[in-house]
Amino acid sequence: MKEVSFKVIHLFLHPYYEEDSHDYDVALLQLDHPVIISPLIQPICLPAPSHIFEPGLHCWITGWGALKEGGHISNILQKVDVQLIQQNICSEAYHYMITPRMLCAGYYQGRKDACQPILYLPLSSQGDSGGPLACKEPSGRWFLAGLVSWGMGCARANHYGVYTRITQLACAVQCTVQLSQATLHVSLTPRHESSIAPPSTCPASRWSSTQPPLLHFPQNEFLPLEMRSSKEEQTVNFIQDSSDTAVKQTSCSPKLGSAQCCLT
Repeated sequence: MKEVSFKVIHLFLHPYYEEDSHDYDVALLQLDHPVIISPLIQPICLPAPSHIFEPGLHCWITGWGALKEGGHISNILQKVDVQLIQQNICSEAYHYMITPRMLCAGYYQGRKDACQPILYLPLSSQGDSGGPLACKEPSGRWFLAGLVSWGMGCARANHYGVYTRITQLACAVQCTVQLSQATLHVSLTPRHESSIAPPSTCPASRWSSTQPPLLHFPQNEFLPLEMRSSKEEQTVNFIQDSSDTAVKQTSCSPKLGSAQCCLT
């Protein structure tokens, strides 16, 4: 087993992020050096705004969070499959607090979930926040459908996990990549290493470096993320392990204009 660490030198936050509701819950990290692609560290595709993740699709979440509500965090990367939930069903379960920037996954009976912060309790993080919701398309490519955001406890019945819906924020992400002229980091942990699509199979961005999506979408919804310098030293760790029981944490470290961005 080999661990690879990176320092975070800049943090890009969405300017409309709301701490109470967790709306617009997305950020990008600029690392101190590029991620080296290897058989165990591979990119994931970012979906286009028009990409549809059908309800009922089984996807995968991973993280080092608590193994049960109120429990201790894990020192071994965990994985579990969850099912995408219809927006209206999840909205009813959460008394209509689900916004268009949110995506729900899990099961009505509970039992499988990420351990994420409880809404209105920002200090209740249980370790899985920001982790990937990765979905495999029929083409064999993995797409980042969401990011672990919030929920009501862990794996409670009729309380699905709530994720940041990447398709709703893809323009802001792409605009930030283009305007920052920086190397950014996005992470994915797929189910099996052999199922990961190589970077060359992911389409390049449909926006050129001279035409950021801000020009195509003038509404404030698509402003680039705010950049903040990292005041405290932060690190990002990846685990490389060839065993069958360990999950392969992968990443995409695209530079501007590279097809490895996996943006559609």
